Formats: sequence, structure tokens, C-alpha cells
Amino acid sequence: MPKILEINNLTVSFDGFKALNRLNFSMEPGELRVIIGPNGAGKTTFLDVITGKVKPTLGEVRFKGKDLRQYSEHEIAQLGIGRKFQTPRVYLNLTPRENLELSCNRKKGVLMTLFRKTPPSERQTVNQLLHTIGLVGKADVEAGLLSHGEKQWLEIGMLVAQAPDLLLVDEPVAGLTDEETERTGELLIALAQNYSVVVIEHDMEFVRQIAKKVTVLHEGSVLCEGSMDQIQSDPRVIEVYLGQAPTISEAQLAVLRIAAAMAWADRNFAPVQQEVILSRLSRQFAPSLEQQKELRQELRNYLSRNLPLEELTRSITTSAQRHETLALSYEIISSNLINEQEAAVYQNLIRLLELTPEEVRQIEASVKAKLSSQIHTLEGDQVVLLQIAASMAWADGQVEPAEVEAILQYLCGVFASDAAQEQQLRAELPDLLLRHIPPAALVPELTTLEAREMALRLSYQVMQADNEVTVNEMRVYQELVSLLDLAPDRIQAIEAEVKAQLR
Repeated sequence: MPKILEINNLTVSFDGFKALNRLNFSMEPGELRVIIGPNGAGKTTFLDVITGKVKPTLGEVRFKGKDLRQYSEHEIAQLGIGRKFQTPRVYLNLTPRENLELSCNRKKGVLMTLFRKTPPSERQTVNQLLHTIGLVGKADVEAGLLSHGEKQWLEIGMLVAQAPDLLLVDEPVAGLTDEETERTGELLIALAQNYSVVVIEHDMEFVRQIAKKVTVLHEGSVLCEGSMDQIQSDPRVIEVYLGQAPTISEAQLAVLRIAAAMAWADRNFAPVQQEVILSRLSRQFAPSLEQQKELRQELRNYLSRNLPLEELTRSITTSAQRHETLALSYEIISSNLINEQEAAVYQNLIRLLELTPEEVRQIEASVKAKLSSQIHTLEGDQVVLLQIAASMAWADGQVEPAEVEAILQYLCGVFASDAAQEQQLRAELPDLLLRHIPPAALVPELTTLEAREMALRLSYQVMQADNEVTVNEMRVYQELVSLLDLAPDRIQAIEAEVKAQLR
């Protein structure tokens, strides 16, 4: 039987750096293969090449005998390759049933799918998928109300709804409870009865649960392959991966894990919260930019587990560590509007750290002062415009580089009086984009018609920046349009101007 996926002598270079280096890999139809490896091993690039997001420098990638180098990313998806990213990408304002129906009809689009009668055969397919992913009881509630694990299962179901032959799944159990992790493993094993599945994962216990064959990547090449027992006893793997010691201290690691637990308080680890942790701690623990980049990748591995605070705080032994822990935790929950679950976990953390009310007040005041002092180059409506732009960029759950650049270009062009001020804005604004405040809380602060029109112009530009407008982005944009209360003809004129500029 021919291989479903065959990769020969694959090399991918970025400015001289070989992310993949003469990599060879193959798998059989109906196989579930797990890929592990240390940071920088090339795991993400490996998936990027298979899906067409990155083109090979050398070598070939064949899927069911077809050379994927000649196909675009969209065409590769149509050939039968589906990819699930680490962060769930589901339509939060739709139900699981509607999400699955939409995935069954990707070519028809959102509106045609939602406002047409579902054929019996499609209803049966959707019902079977709901049963497979364990969401029959929550089929008709908004996906935004699902737990993190349930959102992961829903996105896997959405991929299966597109009838792919090969599923690529990136870190499916990051942030899941032990029960959710076990159920995810059972789901992937069941899917492997009918599909070929590639899983990228860091959780070794989960790998042992699901894997018959494991591939270890190191420095862009396949280091070894085999069963989990064979992999764990291989001296090369022990040296480069399983025996890899963290470059941060035990106390620093405890601070990081408490920060992750704080972010998981509402069972929804928002990308903005992850970025706060990675940005803040990489700058704090590493002196140079290059070391910070490397440390970000290492720290990311430790964010996947939501461990009990009672267990973690035992490693926090000094007053300085306790203050540092609370300051970071307060910054994390302040990156969004604080909900009851986060507030309860935060109060529990204060109790466990044994901080006095006066210490807590001083730490919180220091964090607030730090956040407000960052915006000294902007004032009044300018700050609100930045925050509205950030909310627009976060509408789909992540801020793309193109969206950041669109915001920087616009704000620097409008507010920077010279090259020096533009340089200062470009240095300060990216950190400020980590704060995500709903537009409804921001628009009332815009005091002039000119400011409201600027908010619309900037938001529309951000939405168009990555060339693929999602349902959530359109929903947030329509909400903003309603709040700004501008004349319809003026809205159309501004949108037309932005489109003309982008062309």
C-alpha cells in the first residue's frame, strides 16, 4: 500500500538558518503518529510545509503520491489535509451544531449555511460528529460557553466534518484537565480508525497514552523513531530532549506556573494572557534579545499544565518572589475585564502567599502605575483609539503580525510628529496591544466626531490587514459600527477609502 505522506530530503532555510535539514519521514494510511522534540526542533515548520504555509528550500513532500510543492495552501486543504492549531479556532457565537454544519459546507459560506434548510444526510453527519466528540448534550449552546477542552474537541470535529484523509493536530491537550486529556486521547485513537493522524505534543504521559509510533525531531531532522519505550531508553533522546534541564531556576519556574494557573482561572487561557506571561518573564529572566526569543519557546512548554496553586506556592519562599508572583498575576487578570472566577482564584493566591493588605495594595498600585505610565506618548482619544484597535485585532483570538503593523502604521502616521516620536511609538505600542477591553467600554470615551471616524477607519484597516475576515472579527466590527453611531454614507465612504489605500 502506498504511503499517505512521504517526505524526502526536506530542507527549509530562513535567512541561512535551517529550520528543517534533510528531513525524511513517511507514514501509512490509518496511522496515528506522534511527533516530539525539544524547542527549535522544527515541529511547527514541519506542519507548515505539509499544509503549504511554508515552501521547501529543497526536497519534496508527497501526499497520496502528489507533490505538494506545486499546490497553494488552500489547494492542499482541498486535497484532504486538515490542521488543528493549539488555540481552538471555533466560532464562539455559534453553537457546536452550527459550527459543524458550517464546516460541512465551507464552500457555501456562513450566511448560506445558517439560513438554509439542512439536508437529512448532513443532519445525520453532524449528529454522528456530535456523538463522536462528546458534545451531544451541548449541541445547541453557544460555543463560547464551552470549556477549553470542549472547544478543542469541537475544532477536531470541525476538521473531521471536512472529510480529510490526514489530520494534523498541534498540542491538543495544552491546558486540559486530566479527565479532558484522557478523553482527548480516546477521541484521537478512535479517529485513527478512519483517518491518518499526526499529533505534535509535549505531554509525555499523553504521548504514552495514544502513541504506537513516535518520531523525535532534533535540529530539523529525524533523530529516531519507535515505540514510546524505545524512545525513552534511547541515549540520544535522553541527551537532547527528555533529559533537557530548564534554563530557569526552580523559583522562576514556580512563578511561571502560578501565572499559568492564574490565566487558566476561568478555564479559558486567552492568547492575550499567554502573551503577557511570555513577554514579561522572557524580558525579566533573559538579558539579551536572542536569549529572550529562546526562553519564550522554553516557557511556552510550561504553560500547558494547570496545576493547583496550593502545590505551586510552596516553592515561593522569599518576600521578593511573593511580590513578583502577585504582580505578574495581577497584570495577567488585568489584561481582560476581570470575571468572578479569576477574582476568586486571585484572592486565594493572596491568601496562600500570606501577603498583608498593605502589601497587596502597594503591589496592585505599582502594576497600575506601570501600565498607565506606558502610554505617556499618547493622550486622551489617542489612547482609546489604540485600545479599540487592540480589541479589533483580538476579535479572532490572536493578534497577527500584519494586524500589529497596520495599527502601528496608522497611529504613527497620525500621531508621530517626527521620526524620533515614531520610533518611540513603535517601541511602546506593541506592549500596549496586550490589553483587551471590549469596545462598549471604550467608545463612550471618544469625545469628537473626528475621533469616532478615526476609530472606524483604524478598526476597518486592522480587520482587512490579514486578508481573511472571520465571523468573530465581523461581529466585533459590526458592534463597533453600532456603538460609533456614524451616518451610513460616512461609514461606506471610510470603508471605500481604506480599501483604496490597501490596494
